[in-house]
Amino acid sequence: MRLADVASVEIGQEAYGGDSRFDGLNAAGFGVNLETGANAIDTANAVKATMAQLAPSLPEGVEFRIAYDTSPFVELSIEQVCHTLIEAVVLVFLVLIIFLQSWRATLVPLIAVPVVLLGTFAVLYATGYSINTLTMFAMVLAIGLLVDDAIVVVENVERLMEDEGLSAREATRKSMGQITTALLGINVVLAAVFLPMAFFGGSTRVIYRQFSLTMVTAMTLSLVFAIVLSPPMSARLLRPRPGHIRFAPARWFNSGMDRFTHGYDAGVRGTMRAPLLVLVPLFVVLGGAWWVRQRIDSSFIPIEDQGVLMTQVSLTEGATTQQTLATVKEVKDYLLNQEGAAESTFASLGFGGSGQNIAMIFVKLRDFGERQDNPALSASSVAGRANMRFATHRAGRVMFMQPPAIPGMGNFGGFTMYLVDQADNGSDALKTAAERLVAAARQNPGVSNVDARGTDEDSALRIDIDNEKAESFGVSLSAVNGMLSVIFAGSEVNDFVLGSSLRPVIVRAAPEHRMQPEDIVKGYAINADDEEVPFASFMTTSWEPVAPTLQRYGGTSALEISGSAAEGVSSGAAMDAMEEMVADLDGG
Repeated sequence: MRLADVASVEIGQEAYGGDSRFDGLNAAGFGVNLETGANAIDTANAVKATMAQLAPSLPEGVEFRIAYDTSPFVELSIEQVCHTLIEAVVLVFLVLIIFLQSWRATLVPLIAVPVVLLGTFAVLYATGYSINTLTMFAMVLAIGLLVDDAIVVVENVERLMEDEGLSAREATRKSMGQITTALLGINVVLAAVFLPMAFFGGSTRVIYRQFSLTMVTAMTLSLVFAIVLSPPMSARLLRPRPGHIRFAPARWFNSGMDRFTHGYDAGVRGTMRAPLLVLVPLFVVLGGAWWVRQRIDSSFIPIEDQGVLMTQVSLTEGATTQQTLATVKEVKDYLLNQEGAAESTFASLGFGGSGQNIAMIFVKLRDFGERQDNPALSASSVAGRANMRFATHRAGRVMFMQPPAIPGMGNFGGFTMYLVDQADNGSDALKTAAERLVAAARQNPGVSNVDARGTDEDSALRIDIDNEKAESFGVSLSAVNGMLSVIFAGSEVNDFVLGSSLRPVIVRAAPEHRMQPEDIVKGYAINADDEEVPFASFMTTSWEPVAPTLQRYGGTSALEISGSAAEGVSSGAAMDAMEEMVADLDGG
């Protein structure tokens, strides 16, 4: 007797709990995570180079594709910041040439920009920080501030040369005696504004510490430049202005500035006669600021279009791999055929060992350049339409979400909250309250993708074995357990050589004999006399509900509620809406 006479032999998967698809094709995926402090762009380039080297050695018909890559977003962010940096320098030059009207005077503040930025880079390198979007943003902001000190020096020297007829050297000496303390005061005030952010607690400190250090360093170095380098440069470069300016637009500009200066001077003199009246507009401004602050939506970090989406597929308990694959295919067809923004999809079934009814789909959107002129192709717009399309899917929940703005701060962009059973009403009451909250949230236009985790009740098939009957047939309980394990779970009985590797031989019942619950009692056990005994003669089955395992929050039962803000609504406003809906729930 050969094995083929009693079984079908085939090369299959070692485990069927998970699977992968790329645009519907069979795939094997893996992820690469950054180490702490690693450069995302360099890592992405290294991975791509390594895969390109391995590509020729792949089997025929197999090729690699990149399904999820956040480095283009990082590259574009840095590129935009660099463009802004150049634009800031150009604008500073234009302002200087318009107001100072001397290319010599313009040189002093402009030279401060590269000198101070170079010094700031040196401090960042010494402290172990990197060039990233936060530090680059701080430098863009600092450019407008760091030239102020040098401008104050140059402008005051120009004023003394014009009003008192001093030489550049004498005007510089007298100017520094007048404004040195003012320069120190300016930088102390700026440092008092930005430095405290480096000492915030929690994630706020981690996010803004580099920003704070960059700003304070740039301001300090600009002060050093203004006190140490600006005076000798002013003494050497500046020249007395001619009495008459030939360029007509410059004369018009100067006359307008003179009138504005005189008006401002008169206003200041007027307020000095009644200094307490200045408090009136001050309180009006403060009150207006508070009024506007109360009406501006708030959020911790805004969600940005990173060129990718994440889709969570959660089918009902008991759904098979084939049903999950069918839902994944439906999502894939919708994204690639009806959404012009999607470029590819990569689906991982049983993501993270969560079960065959769970899948995670990573959606790669088209390049930013192809979508930037069409708001309908943004990540948030695509996610909004897709959520509406699959909101009432009969197979289960399909949720489209954007990744978090900062990697590591949650799995998805949005919010997470806990519904806590403060009155100890029990799991059923907590589940009912969560279902009411989710139902109310789905009717609220300010929030989307609201879902409660842990509310679904699982079902378990209970197998009852009559030990006395089984023993009367010569079948032991341990033997029955082993036979059921082989039939439904499989058992590794041997190894065989496939190519250059050793693979396991797994014995299991054919799929058509283990697909339905009633298949359990249709099998046969082999007793001690090698006789076939039907399972049904000593075995019965029944279904039992299994209550979900609740989480604990502060020693109290809780359910996790996750969601995101609707398009055009800030996360702060979405959380406010959720708090109002929670307040409407009664019973603690």
